[in-house]
Amino acid sequence: APAAATYLPAAGAPAQQPAPGPAPFPGSSAGNPLTIYFNYDSPALVDTTNEGVGSGQLAKLQLFAAHAQSARVTALTVNGYASPEGSAAHNATLAANRAGAVRDRLATLLSGVRITIGTTTELPGAQATWPSLRRADVFVTAPVI
Repeated sequence: APAAATYLPAAGAPAQQPAPGPAPFPGSSAGNPLTIYFNYDSPALVDTTNEGVGSGQLAKLQLFAAHAQSARVTALTVNGYASPEGSAAHNATLAANRAGAVRDRLATLLSGVRITIGTTTELPGAQATWPSLRRADVFVTAPVI
């Protein structure tokens, strides 16, 4: 990527502030548009997880889809993850199935949007963080036509 341009003010002129970045995609943060959490050892979409890390998730998916449609998003990528307590092979399958579940739900809510599965892997972390590692993250990869 090219280096960012540096602007120096003329002598005595106030320093220019960079223009603010775009607002985060609705219902999301700028770096990670949407996270959907899953129960232990499950790829099934649930509205609220057993361990409380995710709640109101089905409404979040619907809201995200509505905003994506109105913003004319043309492509999304879904990454799936698993916590480390299972075997690597099992966790790889579980992570892929979680990404697939989110992709499939979004496909029913969005028309004309290419939804691909990106990274699917197990994430490392201390046991206390495992519930937050059982997730799928959705990223806008082509915002507008």
